[in-house]
Amino acid sequence: MQTHTALAKLRKDADLSQAEAAAYPTGRGCPVTHRAVSKWERGDAQPDMDQFLIPLELYRVPGDSVPPCFRDGDVVYIEKRPPPEKGEIGIFVLNGEAYLKKPGNQGRTELVSFNPAYAPIPVGEEDAPGVVGRVLG
Repeated sequence: MQTHTALAKLRKDADLSQAEAAAYPTGRGCPVTHRAVSKWERGDAQPDMDQFLIPLELYRVPGDSVPPCFRDGDVVYIEKRPPPEKGEIGIFVLNGEAYLKKPGNQGRTELVSFNPAYAPIPVGEEDAPGVVGRVLG
């Protein structure tokens, strides 16, 4: 699922209007308009990392690839900085999707889940990877 589609689905699943979704980050010091939310959901614009992460807290994005460190619905705190070092947890963006993962073992370009049920996600030369930062807890 692409980022714009996921944002629209999460907002609708939370039974929020675009104005209500915009009010949440705005109230936390990251101004967002309902017009911006509309553009993100259509894929006409991309939110910056602050604008992207604050709504994820609002929506409590589900996931089961990081137990036992984190559980479905947890909110994580991050330090914006270069890629996490080996063994650290980070938030990575790969081709428009955000992941809470560990960087791969030395010499391998991949994102590694804590849950053994999930295979590592390879990062190829054609991919568009990014790093939001290191997870503090």
